[in-house]
Amino acid sequence: MPYAKFQLVSKKGDDVSLAFQQPSEIKAGDCFKISDSASEIIAQVYDVRYGGLKKAFSEFIQKLNGADSSFAEFLGRNKHAFNETWLAKCKIRGTLSKQGFSAGTLKSPAAGNIIEKISGQQLAQILLSNPRKPASIGTLHGSSAPIEIDLASFQAVTLITGRKGSGKSHLAKNILEHLIQNGAPAIVLDVNGEYARLKQSKQSGFGARIVEFIPGKNFFIPLDGIPFETFCRMCQIEENHNSFRLFSRYWAERPERKNLFHLRSWITESGSPPGTIGAALGRIDYADSLGVFGEFNFGQSLASARAGSALVLNLFQQGEKIKQLSIVYVLRQLIEAGMRGEGKIFLFAEEAQNYFEKEFWDDVITRMRHLGIYSIIITNEPTTLPSMVFRQCDNLFCFNFSSENDLAFVSQAQVIDPQTLFIAKNLGLGQCIAIGKSTNGFPLVIQINPSKGQAGGETVLLWE
Repeated sequence: MPYAKFQLVSKKGDDVSLAFQQPSEIKAGDCFKISDSASEIIAQVYDVRYGGLKKAFSEFIQKLNGADSSFAEFLGRNKHAFNETWLAKCKIRGTLSKQGFSAGTLKSPAAGNIIEKISGQQLAQILLSNPRKPASIGTLHGSSAPIEIDLASFQAVTLITGRKGSGKSHLAKNILEHLIQNGAPAIVLDVNGEYARLKQSKQSGFGARIVEFIPGKNFFIPLDGIPFETFCRMCQIEENHNSFRLFSRYWAERPERKNLFHLRSWITESGSPPGTIGAALGRIDYADSLGVFGEFNFGQSLASARAGSALVLNLFQQGEKIKQLSIVYVLRQLIEAGMRGEGKIFLFAEEAQNYFEKEFWDDVITRMRHLGIYSIIITNEPTTLPSMVFRQCDNLFCFNFSSENDLAFVSQAQVIDPQTLFIAKNLGLGQCIAIGKSTNGFPLVIQINPSKGQAGGETVLLWE
């Protein structure tokens, strides 16, 4: 009997090691079916290592006890092959039965089990059959067949992360396009001006459904739309400033329909000392110079997105204060809309976390989902995110990271284990490891489709 192509070398808990001699055949993310007459176990490769197996094979031969004598004989005749042998470190994911795949396993593989590599197409059929709202975002590792993820699984908190240029924006835009095509509304906090380009792109095919807002042009922030503390911080009004109490009185006496024109008149006629009035008017002049305060009906704009379109707040080339004011206003309005029962909308925030006020993180991660607002956070700087994002995210799409510090932060995610995250170090361009509700809890390595829209975010080069 010829020896098997893959051999079980060691096992410990849900970790197993498989030996083989053709390194080009196996990569991190590949899956195996380890079976006997009674059951089938699914194991996934998270690391591939070379050589150093003489001791392991010697112990293995002793344990064979005739289970696979042909392989033992082969090793005896080919001792020189020990140093040419590779080791695939695998994690058991679950068992396969007539009822389908079940995560976890009560059975441990044994020497002599049949070990077969599972193709990407077979894995997709096992794990992702019959999605309610199918979205083809790429191909599964080792397969040219498209993989379809259920858009309904994004009604949660999703984190897309990876180093710059790894493919995060392509994935986010693919998700956005599929959401719009399925009639879902979305709001995009576009710090780098990438999504606004979709409106001009002839390739995307859905540019007409992109509604672009630019602060100071067709997007304004009513004074009623932001907290008093935010206005003071943005306009540099300290608590010990002469005019602080004056502004505080105005906010208390006029809870609604505030604006800079009325504020200026009220302060001028307040009867306060001339120095205090002058200082307050100086702060109002500064606020006016930002060019972003004014009347705006956010609810009306939100209603226009209901038929399947994306409201893109283009913050590219805006000052830091305008970015923060705009994001605070939008998040506050979304929460209020959700409390009125007008949620059921997707929020895309790419590199917008630096402009979130601390108190909003609890809202974005915990409260919003209960109001029907589904957050998709995209960043190449996971170290800037609070721990709660990792602990509570329901979907994780992790692209390549070379920094151990970045990987350490991502490892806080409850949906992934350290061994699986190790796969991210070996991913190629445009590849990510996906896990969570969108993959039924099974880590999948996906080659993401390029976005149909005009690319953005890349470095502008003098020489191509």
